[in-house]
Amino acid sequence: MKKIIFDLHPLAMFSLSCEAYSLYYKRKYNKEIFVYTRKKDKYIRVDNDRDKQKLRNRVMTLIDLGEVIDEIPFDSEIRVQPIDESYEEDEILQNIVEELGDSVNWKNSNLKIIEVEDCN
Repeated sequence: MKKIIFDLHPLAMFSLSCEAYSLYYKRKYNKEIFVYTRKKDKYIRVDNDRDKQKLRNRVMTLIDLGEVIDEIPFDSEIRVQPIDESYEEDEILQNIVEELGDSVNWKNSNLKIIEVEDCN
C-alpha cells in the first residue's frame, strides 16, 4: 500500500489553500510567496491570513510586487506554479495535508491522504 493525496470533492479541483501553498514553498524551496487578488482593474496584495482564507480569486507570486499593481505578468520567474494531482505522492505536501486538515483546502476541494494498492 502507498499513501497519496486524493481530492474527495465531486468536482475534484485539487485546490490548495494559500496557507498550504505558503508552507509548501517555504519547506520545499525556502521561499516566501505573496498573494494578490483582483479588485476592479487592480491587483491588491493580501497580507492578512484570514482575508486569504476568504479569497475567491487569487494570484500567487514569488516576489513582492507591491501593495497595489496594474498587472501580474504570466512569467514563471514571478508566478507560483500550480500544485496539482502530479504532487499526490510528494511527502512534503502529504505532511502539510495531514497537518492542516480541512484548512488545506481551497474552493471545490476536499483533499485527504488515502492508501491505495501499489500496482508496481
